[in-house]
Amino acid sequence: MIPVPTDAVELVRAVKPTDPPRFEKETAQRERLFARIVATPRMADHSRPSRRRLGFSTRRRLLVAVAVIAVAAAAGGVAYATHEDNTPIIPATLSALQDRETVVDRPPLNIQIFRGADAPGAGSVHMLGYGAYAWQTKGGICWTTSYAGGCLPRIDQPITWSIKDLDASGSGSPPIVFGLAVDGVTSVTVRLKDGSAASGTPKANFYKIDLPSGESGDDVVSVHATLVGNGVFDAGATR
Repeated sequence: MIPVPTDAVELVRAVKPTDPPRFEKETAQRERLFARIVATPRMADHSRPSRRRLGFSTRRRLLVAVAVIAVAAAAGGVAYATHEDNTPIIPATLSALQDRETVVDRPPLNIQIFRGADAPGAGSVHMLGYGAYAWQTKGGICWTTSYAGGCLPRIDQPITWSIKDLDASGSGSPPIVFGLAVDGVTSVTVRLKDGSAASGTPKANFYKIDLPSGESGDDVVSVHATLVGNGVFDAGATR
């Protein structure tokens, strides 16, 4: 038996007769289709004595008819199945690092703290969303903002995340959650201890989420990413 992952989720929106005339018409069409399949004549088999009960061919036609009806019914709704997405963070999955339009002529001054193998080459710095910058190195990707930065090798997940309070903890503005996001990430959601959540949309492979007022970095329980094609990634516990 093939094991079914416990985190697999399937959401099904059932057919609803929001348009009664149309719903009744489609139902009648399916019933006629069912009757036509069942009534389809078959070649007689004289090598075996006939039986009054349903023979194999009739049963097979019934199964086909039921399958056709099921498909026709499903056509009136939409089925969604999520799957875990572990697209790696590498230059090839960050289109902002491939786009000539995002290259900056004058990188920010704080980029000078990156030295040696992490230092950006001429014309290699790209502007991401929310005021972030990034560039490719031999070992992976380096990035920086006015409040944080770092370098990372290939990691097999579609987002990174950091939590930072830009002023004194417990006062002023609430902390922010931010990081890189591969192409295809449509939203990032932060779950908090009290059951609430805050979400953000990546821009040019970077996202930034302001936590609700009164929350602290310690209140963040997990970070969840949603991707195109019903892909998901859940970081689980962030601490």
